[in-house]
Amino acid sequence: MTSARPLVAFVDGHLKGPFFDRLRSALLAEMDADCRSVSPPGLLDPDFKADLVIVNDETWPFCAAGLAELHRRSIPSLHLADGIAEWRNTWENPRQASDNEGMPLFQPILADKIACMGWSQARVLASLGNAEKCEVTGSPRYDSIVRKELCETPAGKKKKLLITTAQSPGFTPDHIESVRCSLNDLKSYLRGKQAPFEAIWRVADEVAEVAGGANTFGRVPLQDQMQVVDAVISTPSSVQVDAMMSGLPVALLDFGNRPAFVPAAWTITAAEQLGPTLRMLADPSPQRMLYQEMVLHDTLECRGPATPRVLALAGGMIESGRQARLAGKALSFPARMLEQVMNEPARVEYLLAMDQLHPAHSVFRLDDRVALQAELGHLRKAMQTSLVQKIYRKLCQLGVRQR
Repeated sequence: MTSARPLVAFVDGHLKGPFFDRLRSALLAEMDADCRSVSPPGLLDPDFKADLVIVNDETWPFCAAGLAELHRRSIPSLHLADGIAEWRNTWENPRQASDNEGMPLFQPILADKIACMGWSQARVLASLGNAEKCEVTGSPRYDSIVRKELCETPAGKKKKLLITTAQSPGFTPDHIESVRCSLNDLKSYLRGKQAPFEAIWRVADEVAEVAGGANTFGRVPLQDQMQVVDAVISTPSSVQVDAMMSGLPVALLDFGNRPAFVPAAWTITAAEQLGPTLRMLADPSPQRMLYQEMVLHDTLECRGPATPRVLALAGGMIESGRQARLAGKALSFPARMLEQVMNEPARVEYLLAMDQLHPAHSVFRLDDRVALQAELGHLRKAMQTSLVQKIYRKLCQLGVRQR
């Protein structure tokens, strides 16, 4: 790598410190990088400069437009996944309903590369048309997790069960109601004398009334709770990964019975499955724990810490970007920048028919390239000159300066 100190910009880094902190510290220690925060509209500023931009959310329109603009300017961007891909968010989010609600998630990824948590997640993202962008790194936020040794509970004392949901437990009213019903059924069962667990609740605000005043969401660090419980029940969420990494048996609670991008050794899709599943969680079989371990290693690349792999990827992207800008050439990357030690993500063998996958999005039926280019030019100009855009950019810049 060239000797100049690299400038790395984290999109909304001042708001997402806990997620980015480990990587930011490593970039400073290993590369002497100048790490800064940038607001999404700042990516569209013609004077914006960076050697690498790191983002964890492309759903915000200014961020998506900014990533495309960065690529045209040969400034590389890296998407660092902060959670698992999930069926409802991918296929049932209101973004699927119409252009007015937004664009489909990860179809495609607009960053130049995405640091995938693991192999199964890379396969999911590759199947959505991102095969050449997927790099399997693991996630730095799991580097510090300590596995818990399962131990015997004293006679006469109930084991502790963590009941949790994703931060966004659903994306439609039907999703939320399904989660609420499943939690209520679970709560009713746990009130029985035969229930083998004492419940600790950690559920999102939308369904917090189920837990009453006992809800710990946002009040107690997740990893602290993992050290004091004996098992976990979670709706589809990256908490599954936290629990598996901690060595705890985890059951997936999904009364909607959607396809699971991250499967589980125990699954609850109906109320009548609660009793048998809870009894199995209280005394997890070696066979199911072995299967859970397999799922973990397919979901999360955890053979050693992820941070060095992300650093290697970032370093290669910084160097490629510098060379492209120096030569005045378009930015390009090889399909694989990291040495892969397992089967690579499956490459899409057919062209994605976006208009068939998303018939409610009229934009996918537009195929006049010249007309679309003209429209895009006008829209980009409108975004740069609109009063709302200018005010928002100033507010974001003020917020960054005040941190």
